[in-house]
Amino acid sequence: ACSWILLGRDPMAAVGLSSLSRRQPAALDDDTALDRAPKNKPPLLFESQRQKSKNFPWKTLALCLILTTIGAVFIPVGVWQLRRKGLSEALPFFIIGGLGALPGFYHLVLFVRAYLGHRGFAYEQIPGAYEEVNAM
Repeated sequence: ACSWILLGRDPMAAVGLSSLSRRQPAALDDDTALDRAPKNKPPLLFESQRQKSKNFPWKTLALCLILTTIGAVFIPVGVWQLRRKGLSEALPFFIIGGLGALPGFYHLVLFVRAYLGHRGFAYEQIPGAYEEVNAM
């Protein structure tokens, strides 16, 4: 990169990002910086429309949290058993922890993204929650 600059050819200048010309940042007390802000910006992820559901799937969320807790407890116990007694003693803890952690963490992410209103995520996508949400 240095040889390009020494020869007078900056490869970043072609895309408008010249390393030779550095711009000074605007002052913080500059009122015109607010005028230059885009007026019609899209909403941020946390400003998106949250789901307004009368029936929140509490039972499914409880099961998700239980599975996550099982995984979060059994995997460290498996690591402790691995260091203390060996793989043959730790393997059952890893299996039970994995069987709890994988679906637990996955469904927890689905719940959080549906709660925040991210596009493409809804409570109905979570197995077991469809019946709770649509119950009358």
